[in-house]
Amino acid sequence: MKNMTVIVNCFDYKAIAQKAHRINKLPSIVCYERPADFPKKFVARLFYLGNETITTNVVVTGDTYDELLEKINPVLDYLGMVKFNRAPGDDNCIMEVWL
Repeated sequence: MKNMTVIVNCFDYKAIAQKAHRINKLPSIVCYERPADFPKKFVARLFYLGNETITTNVVVTGDTYDELLEKINPVLDYLGMVKFNRAPGDDNCIMEVWL
């Protein structure tokens, strides 16, 4: 059975930090503008990076980019994440990546 997407109002930054430490992976948040599965929303998806990337089913959504940033800002601050702009070759709906 495929994991269903779980939409949360904000990321649980303490749980993210604890899991990243436990599995020895770097948390990453990818921000999208109107991806295919949420064509009217801005979306932030949680990943864990390492030798293998772990894609989670947890997302935060917003009607605007500013609303999305307001919702994810606590985890960005808590984890000291740094923004990287989309890279050439990334899907057009990817806006940025936070590591």
